[in-house]
Amino acid sequence: MSSVEERIEIVVKEINEILQKDDGFLEFVAFEEETRTAVFRLLGIFQHDPMAMNTFRGGVEKIILSKIKEVRRIEKIN
Repeated sequence: MSSVEERIEIVVKEINEILQKDDGFLEFVAFEEETRTAVFRLLGIFQHDPMAMNTFRGGVEKIILSKIKEVRRIEKIN
């Protein structure tokens, strides 16, 4: 079976196919096992887009939480 990190990377590739249409990019940084938190960095247009958090919480979070059961929350870092 794949590790949590490997499965997150697979889902991130799927998400990036969608985000890249708007010149955005999601980078997986780490999975914190103790808190079950996946940490990401938004790149491209999303670095400076004030609406990026809506995309992050409304889209990315929903997809990650539904596909990776070990993840309980996601966070964004700069």
